[in-house]
Amino acid sequence: MIQDLPAAKVHLYCVEGDALGRLVLSALLAVSLVSATGSPSSAATACAVTDTMVAVSNYWVEHGTDLDANNWQNATYHIGNLAVVRTTGVSNHRTLPWAEANKYQLPGQDFRAANFTSGEAYEDLAFFHPDPAHLQPLRDRVTAQISAGQLSTWNTPMDVLLAMPAYVRLNTPEVSAAAFRLFDRVSRLFDARTGLWWQDWRFVGSPVYWSQANASALAGLVKVVLALPANDPHRASYVDLVRRTATALKGLQRPDGSWGIDLTHPSPFGAESNGTALITYAFGAGANNGLLDSTYAAAAQRGWTWLTTKALQPTGKLGHVQIPGATPWDNWPINPSTTAAFAVGNFLIAGQQIAHLTPSCTTP
Repeated sequence: MIQDLPAAKVHLYCVEGDALGRLVLSALLAVSLVSATGSPSSAATACAVTDTMVAVSNYWVEHGTDLDANNWQNATYHIGNLAVVRTTGVSNHRTLPWAEANKYQLPGQDFRAANFTSGEAYEDLAFFHPDPAHLQPLRDRVTAQISAGQLSTWNTPMDVLLAMPAYVRLNTPEVSAAAFRLFDRVSRLFDARTGLWWQDWRFVGSPVYWSQANASALAGLVKVVLALPANDPHRASYVDLVRRTATALKGLQRPDGSWGIDLTHPSPFGAESNGTALITYAFGAGANNGLLDSTYAAAAQRGWTWLTTKALQPTGKLGHVQIPGATPWDNWPINPSTTAAFAVGNFLIAGQQIAHLTPSCTTP
């Protein structure tokens, strides 16, 4: 049932000017795109992974809260929702109206990382609706930040996920260099001894490593590596961090396939679905694109098994989500029914990668 694997071989993430990728995907969608209430082509192979993705995405749009807001939480959902379209050819027709209602603007007026996640969603949407004007507000905000010299505004590993992919996908040397400078501050939170990331400066030197912080750093860097051209001067350093972080996280995967809220103290706090989804995505994307070896594909499959058998309810609701906070202990204990737009989106990008790793999900 998976439809985007050929296009993914051209380029998994659409970069401006990737006309070939759009052409290939357009040809695929011309023969496969159906509505969310329609039926996939009878020629498609049944795929439980993509069936689950469609169900989870549609559950959120039917039961989620604050769906119209232009914020990082909804933008993350829409990034995942477009992963469903790329993977299945099934659309629930929610992302384009959301972007149009936003007039493709970024939220806020400042340079906080969370304001740039909407830009990544617009970049994904440009894969289907390529109009340079739609990305102009993102370009303008990035240009304004560079011109103002405000290149120390990323402060936590989560900022790597929220802003860095949108930056580097603009695909200019100047923007890539600015992203590297913005990342430099966050990179000091990497603990070279353990291969893990501290959440912020309060935790430096401590044994506390939050799963969401580490998952955000790893997933954000994987997205960045996949978007950058091979000759980018900073790509090799990002690849090195991806591999060192992935090595550490693989060793901390719990027997059930999940990752604990506090990675090195898993028992008191238990597992959490957003961090697990992001690590599952990163391991799957790394294995699918040659950044990580096949052992990470197996670890990603175990993560997906936990997500779909423990965190996911039969209704399509994704639970066990730790909502945003400032420490690993905020909003704990986790309620099995607690959900959020950003976690749904990250579950969906994980599913896209798992579908690529699942033989029954690929077309002949």
